[in-house]
Amino acid sequence: MVHILHSHDDARPKRRGRRLATVVASAALITGGVVLPASSAFADGGAGGSGGAGGVSVNGPGGAGGAGGAGGGSVNGKGGTGGTGGTGGGSVNGPGGAGGSGGSGGGSVNGPGGTGGTGGTGGTSVNGPGGGGGGGGGGGGSVTGSGGTGGAGGQGGNSTNGNAGGGGNGGGGGSSTTGPGGTGGAGGQGGNSTNGNGGNGGSGGTGGGSVTGPAGAGGAAGAGGTGA
Repeated sequence: MVHILHSHDDARPKRRGRRLATVVASAALITGGVVLPASSAFADGGAGGSGGAGGVSVNGPGGAGGAGGAGGGSVNGKGGTGGTGGTGGGSVNGPGGAGGSGGSGGGSVNGPGGTGGTGGTGGTSVNGPGGGGGGGGGGGGSVTGSGGTGGAGGQGGNSTNGNAGGGGNGGGGGSSTTGPGGTGGAGGQGGNSTNGNGGNGGSGGTGGGSVTGPAGAGGAAGAGGTGA
């Protein structure tokens, strides 16, 4: 009797191909419609860019500084740091420009949230008031990690014959679901004046909240500037 033996070798390459595709698919993360390798999920988020400086004026107000960019997010790594706000533009006879706001820190799923960016320094003036410092960016949030620290407020602008600018407020700490909330950012220092009033210090940022972890501490207030 002749027995017919069926070979399964032809089916193995197909099954291996399907298994490989399954492994590759499971080792990738889909974020915002973009397929990322699993290894990139452990990388930290990129830092946000710094805001541009405001323009200078002779008799008019200085230009406001640009806001810093937000930090990039991450899955298992740390969220990126927010960018620093731009410095306000100066003026001779007008008010100095306001400093730009710091960018928010990037969020993370399992890692710590990114630190918020520092607010920009207010612009200086000779005969007018100094510009106010920019507010610090908020710390990035996290699901299982700690919330990011809020960014510090920018320093108020100085003035020679006018009042100095106030410091910017600190950014709020990032929130977390199961980890600790982030610490609020410190308020910026008030600007100094030679013949006018010193600027007020900025308020500290609010501490970040948490669902099951401890809430973050509030940030310290900034010191007032000197006057004469």
